Amino acid sequence: MYNEVEHNALVLLWEASDRICGKRLKALMPALIEAMERHGHLDLTPEIRDKLLAMSAHCLALIVTRC
Repeated sequence: MYNEVEHNALVLLWEASDRICGKRLKALMPALIEAMERHGHLDLTPEIRDKLLAMSAHCLALIVTRC
């Protein structure tokens, strides 16, 4: 299961991507995480980054649609 830090980071990414679907968010996440970290909008530990990037598109969609 995912903790609050991971959930909040995922919601931030989803909101930054204009709430796109899980399938598109999954494809966009590597570039989006890198850009948001580079510009100081996101600060993830390597473990959380890896966990977010390992999520399936289906899992992403389930988590963000519960917001």
